[in-house]
Amino acid sequence: MSEKVEESIFVGLDETLRRSRMEWSAYASKYDAVCAYNPAYQENIRALVKRLPDWDLPDDANILDLGAGTGNFVCAMGKILPNASYLHVDCNADMNHRARQKYSDRKLNVSIVQDYLQRSVLPESSFDLIVCVNVLYAVAPQDLILRRMKRWLKPDAKLFIIDFGRQVEIIDWGLYLLKHVAEAYGVRHSIKALWENIEFAKQNRNAQKDFANGIFKQHSTQEFGQLLKSSGFKVNELATCYRDYCDLAVCTPER
Repeated sequence: MSEKVEESIFVGLDETLRRSRMEWSAYASKYDAVCAYNPAYQENIRALVKRLPDWDLPDDANILDLGAGTGNFVCAMGKILPNASYLHVDCNADMNHRARQKYSDRKLNVSIVQDYLQRSVLPESSFDLIVCVNVLYAVAPQDLILRRMKRWLKPDAKLFIIDFGRQVEIIDWGLYLLKHVAEAYGVRHSIKALWENIEFAKQNRNAQKDFANGIFKQHSTQEFGQLLKSSGFKVNELATCYRDYCDLAVCTPER
């Protein structure tokens, strides 16, 4: 399917954005602070980093991070592959601003594209690795986005993808984070952290509503694997992660 035909399918993007309750700029302002307190988020980063040496990526690998946010996954990869070229794609200016400062501090070779995944047009057979963490659920239609990813990958390249499959449970996550922060820093610090990051909780409530309204897509682990296969990928690994709210897969494009 050509890019031009796909663009006609994505004409509903503006309507989806209008219906969504998420305020990504407000989310960005507290994103790194909350992620620093979240062991499950750090486990996701480690899940990517520990696999990198096994993939035999070239030192000058061309790596694409879709929905790259504030750049934490690129920064983690940069410690292992400092000479790689990275392309950071994200639609939010505030997320990109925070990422740009991190990349500059670390002297990483990163180009930033501010655009929605649905509208991104990238060169085919160009990337040794695509990373896509907790983005696909929010960018319908998922199968066409995945087919684009397949086209952008080189033969035998890798797709590392984590995606929310289950609806966010605010109380469960709040108790989890409070318990961790209290154990690590003390009860007073945990209460202070909760108060300072109340906006993050508000945006998670908005995400919960978008899941409930069908704007964000839910799936089982098995359904996620089938989606990847039907979109043209060989699934080499498939497991749950992020406290079983997400699914993780490592894939190669079928040829």
